[in-house]
Order: sequence, then C-alpha cells, then structure tokens
Amino acid sequence: MRIDYHQLIKIPVETESGVGLGRVIGLELDTEKQAVMKYIVAQSKFFAEKLFISPSQIVRITAEKIVVEDAVGAEKQTTMVAERFSAAEAPTTNAEING
Repeated sequence: MRIDYHQLIKIPVETESGVGLGRVIGLELDTEKQAVMKYIVAQSKFFAEKLFISPSQIVRITAEKIVVEDAVGAEKQTTMVAERFSAAEAPTTNAEING
C-alpha cells in the first residue's frame, strides 16, 4: 500500500489495545537515507505535548489509522503523570497518582 503525505497527516494513531494517542502532525526524515525516522503525533496541531514514534514502534499502517505498540501509550501516560506534579510534590505510590 502507498499513502501520500496529505493522507498521512491527520491520520489517527492508537495503541494495539485501542488507546488513542492523537494524530500525525509531521515527520522527521533522514535525507541521506530518504527514510522516515520519526512520526510526530499530538492531540491537536497546537497541543504542546508531542509524541515522537519511530518506525520500529509501529505495528501497522492502514489508510484509516496507525497502530503502535502498547508500550508507546504507557510511555505517554507516564510522561503526563510526571508533568502533572513538580519534583517536590511527585507521588510515591499508585494511590497518590490515582487519588
């Protein structure tokens, strides 16, 4: 299957277990190898937090979506939890995180 840039941009990205991570907003290319190095994913074009996904983390690409390993979703959730707390108030147990 071939997909052009305009189809790829805005395509939804989700984990194997169905967790939505956002949409593709850009690519990082290696110009010498002429290859995609990273897919840049965000909740929206203007959302500050971006997720950089390497081709090795992708399970499959279809015309409707990109599916990535579940570990990618776990990395994003860990980052979001860490950003919610300053170093002084970082939680030390799951109860503190979820509470």
